[in-house]
Amino acid sequence: MQNIKIANLRRQQLIEATMECVDEHGINGTTISKISKHAGVSNGIVHHYFHNKDDLLEATMRLMLEHLKHGILKRKESATNHYECIEAIIDGNFSTKQIEHKSKKIWCSFWAEALHQPTLARLEYVSKNRMKSNLAYHLKHLVPGDKAKQIATCMAALIAGLWLHGAFEEDGIDVHEARNLCLNYLDLELKNQ
Repeated sequence: MQNIKIANLRRQQLIEATMECVDEHGINGTTISKISKHAGVSNGIVHHYFHNKDDLLEATMRLMLEHLKHGILKRKESATNHYECIEAIIDGNFSTKQIEHKSKKIWCSFWAEALHQPTLARLEYVSKNRMKSNLAYHLKHLVPGDKAKQIATCMAALIAGLWLHGAFEEDGIDVHEARNLCLNYLDLELKNQ
């Protein structure tokens, strides 16, 4: 049991070091050597827990997706209806954790790399479809099924687009504006039913 705890702590340490490296150097500039230096361990320790850089990048992206999922689930706990659950999904995507400078750089790096790396592309695909599916589930309680899927697709694109656009703004993402734009779109669609 103790060995499992130590292994989990070491893996977490290496993932955090990977985040620091990607933040500083981008994915292409991140190497096992730089990761090991950030973590204060040898290259051999890194290779003991991860086969290669791609495995470590995948584990890092999985952790970031878990943070996003847990942030949304935490917000959903206080939701009392499906509309508020949709608000929780929006708010989770624009949470402080998701829009901080380091997170923005890492997410953008992962998305760019997903165009070239199948494992990251698969994770991006799952993440995108999870958001659409979650939105559609709650929307089905507010609008007819086919319309729910259409609105969910548009909302997912709107959330991602606003997030990405804001990530490149000098002042960062305007969370209140992004939230209001998403909710205005939702309200407009609900009104047209």
